[in-house]
Amino acid sequence: MWYVSGNRDESEIDRADRLHHRPRASRASISSFGSGIHRCVGDRLAEQQIRILWEEILQPDLRFEIMGPPQRLYSNFIRGIRSLPIRLPGSRMKNDPVDVLIIGAGASGAAVAWSLAETKMHILCLEQGGWMNPAAYPSTGRDWEARFFGDFSPSPNIRARPEDYPINDDNSPIKIVNFNGVGGGTVMYTAHFPRLHPSDFRVRSLDGVADDWPIDYDVLVPFFEENDRMMGVSGLAGDPGFRRATRRCRRCRSAAPALCWARR
Repeated sequence: MWYVSGNRDESEIDRADRLHHRPRASRASISSFGSGIHRCVGDRLAEQQIRILWEEILQPDLRFEIMGPPQRLYSNFIRGIRSLPIRLPGSRMKNDPVDVLIIGAGASGAAVAWSLAETKMHILCLEQGGWMNPAAYPSTGRDWEARFFGDFSPSPNIRARPEDYPINDDNSPIKIVNFNGVGGGTVMYTAHFPRLHPSDFRVRSLDGVADDWPIDYDVLVPFFEENDRMMGVSGLAGDPGFRRATRRCRRCRSAAPALCWARR
């Protein structure tokens, strides 16, 4: 049964493809939650969540701007929007005092803001760049290679956006890769999430250079895993370099030295 078709039955619902903030049909005639003994047991909670959502969206002082096309969800049961990027142009905080001030909405600043969000503190995150529109990224057009040497260059000296500032890296062996905007350098990232090796924390002990870290790889493993989960990171299962592993992975790791895969 195609439930998504039931909610667009014009004999039951007037202008079924339009969104109205007032009910257009009786509750019993809407098939989103099934019916009879098959009716969803969480329908009341879902309706309450939807009501609260619309109460927040329809507040007079809330304005938002759609920043890109919606990502739609298609299935036999649900037809809706999986995600929709929006921007809140104005701040509702105005001159209210804040508990935490975060400078920069890049990877670190955004992570700190997220980690503090559930504390209910008043948090203000300042970013000199604006919100990015994913629909305008180079990956959406055929000229993506050319834009690497223009408005999406990793160097602010070449990008020359209004929010950029010049950087002199002539005497540095490392060239700058940054981005001034919400998301920071993650706007430029290539979806590559390498972890530090366990040996990277002991470079003084192992290689006689720099200093050892005051923490080791195992301390950061839960945070690596949390980041992997939130960002949707995927990779080869059974990497012998990772210490926490499944039984199959541990067997692979025990065989790694014979294959020259071992890490210090």
